[in-house]
Amino acid sequence: MIHKIISDLWTQVITGFFENNLSYSSEKTLVFHFAWQLKQKLGEDLVSLDFEKQMFQKFSDGAFLDLYFEYKNQKIGIEFKFPKRSSKGYSNSTQTRIKSINDIKRLSYLVNNNKIDLGVFLMATNERAYVFTGKKTINAEFETYHLVQYKKGESFPKHQSTSKECLISPIEITFTWNGINETNIINKFAWISPIFIYKDY
Repeated sequence: MIHKIISDLWTQVITGFFENNLSYSSEKTLVFHFAWQLKQKLGEDLVSLDFEKQMFQKFSDGAFLDLYFEYKNQKIGIEFKFPKRSSKGYSNSTQTRIKSINDIKRLSYLVNNNKIDLGVFLMATNERAYVFTGKKTINAEFETYHLVQYKKGESFPKHQSTSKECLISPIEITFTWNGINETNIINKFAWISPIFIYKDY
């Protein structure tokens, strides 16, 4: 089942990153590494693989999908987020939280409009601001924290400059973070269990 394949590959990519002391310089590096592993796993059953595929014509925040592939008559789209704390301690967590939820909205839009059969959101970070609630006062409604949920049929938050569309969640979505401990500490990097988006009839 493609859900399990993606979940296993995602864990393999992230844990391999730790164990082999790899250094992903950017989100795009992570995307390409995941796609390479996907190709190795699926082989000839992977009939199409495309980066930065143009999937949106009328959407407020971007026209391209990070990764698109077709497998056994299924069209699958994946969005990635890989925010890292800078060496100077700079964080753009507020905007990235907004963009993360908007990625989920974008995938929901594609699923609802039959552009893809399955949407997948993958995220890893070494910043606490995405994983733990803390005291957020700016755009606090854009939540990516551990165990936060967006209920099926619930509207996603909107922002004045991005993610303007009013979309509802087609399925219950939960952010489940791995690589953290009970004292709210990130062990090198934290990563979410894949968020799968599909039509829940």
